[in-house]
Amino acid sequence: MHSRASEKPLPVSRDQGRDGDLVTIRSLRRQPPAIAEVADGYLIAYRMPAIRGGQTVATGMLFVPRRAAPKRGFPLIAYCHGTTGWAAHWAPSIYVENASHPRYKSHWEYAAPIAALLAAGHVVVAPDYEGLGDPALGVPAARNTYFSSRGEGRSVYFAAAAAKRGLGDAASGAWAAIGHSQGGRAVIAAAEQLSQVQSPEPALDFRGGIPIAPATSTIARLNERWAAIESASANYDPDGALFYLGLINSYSILFVKALNAAGHGIDPELMFRERALRFFHERDQIDQWSLIGEMMEDASLYVYCDVAGNQVYNSPTSYPGVRIEAINSPAFRDAMETNEIGRVYVPGEYLIVQGTTDLYTPEPWCCKLVNAMLAQGTSVRYSVQVGADHYGVLQSPAAQTIMHEHLCRLFSDHS
Repeated sequence: MHSRASEKPLPVSRDQGRDGDLVTIRSLRRQPPAIAEVADGYLIAYRMPAIRGGQTVATGMLFVPRRAAPKRGFPLIAYCHGTTGWAAHWAPSIYVENASHPRYKSHWEYAAPIAALLAAGHVVVAPDYEGLGDPALGVPAARNTYFSSRGEGRSVYFAAAAAKRGLGDAASGAWAAIGHSQGGRAVIAAAEQLSQVQSPEPALDFRGGIPIAPATSTIARLNERWAAIESASANYDPDGALFYLGLINSYSILFVKALNAAGHGIDPELMFRERALRFFHERDQIDQWSLIGEMMEDASLYVYCDVAGNQVYNSPTSYPGVRIEAINSPAFRDAMETNEIGRVYVPGEYLIVQGTTDLYTPEPWCCKLVNAMLAQGTSVRYSVQVGADHYGVLQSPAAQTIMHEHLCRLFSDHS
């Protein structure tokens, strides 16, 4: 595997304490094989405005094609990851370097698409988001501000600024953002923050982006999942309810933790009944995928507590988890609605890609997001991949083709 010494390998500008300045840069100890074949990888730490005021340090990965920079410089892609977890150590830069994520281990689902971008001649920066990352690099222990559109958007923008300052003339300044799931939100959130950031990087030229299966309409989706639980219970299909019990409870836990980290005062005692409340307090370090699995298992133990034949002894709707009335309470709803995306005009051109069998970010809600953005005058195209689920859409050849064409359109002056 290609490696490079850990000295500063790029023409890094001196850290002047500005938002977007690089604090640390070193070679990644490990890269996914697909990326290592075509690029050099670096771990970066950079300054950005904190969601609760002042300045903070965020981290990410920077991948540079192993080829001479073109005369104009490389165009830059900010690649925004999906949900990982609440604790700082679930930053992609940490588990990619250490192959430590229980779901991915040596595999990273974004390695192949990032490798393709690098092979096509783009520099890629992959931000961890505010609150995720190695504390040894200066990331504070305040935890991930998940679902904060400001936190996500600024993490992406200032990662791009840090990459440009680190690369100098090797990067042209033209950039776009691509993101999946939570990262799809981050693409749009970054565009929304362009007019609000206090220390813009004048060398950056934002062109637009590609949100893939973006998370949106969250309160509506939580209510839809609760309705699915009720429907499955009424139809004597407890197994059908367990998946949604795992989703609605695990994500509600993550939302409350993250909203409170961002300064919202959501009382977990009012949001959750005893079994979900135990997870809220005791699973502080767990990654999101393991949390979903553990909550599904706990819900199964509750429903099938005393099985005789095929009889079910507890209804899934009575599981002592998140309270549906709390989800719809003004305090929680207002905090979530404040962070929804797609309600203002944003510059650039966008291609939103969505699969029809996606159970995590269902296609009808994505369609509503597209229509909301169009109503604001934003330039959006919509590509629906028939049969693709939440992760399968990343591998869809048709989706890959149309995404490549969209990037060629955004960077037509670099061809």
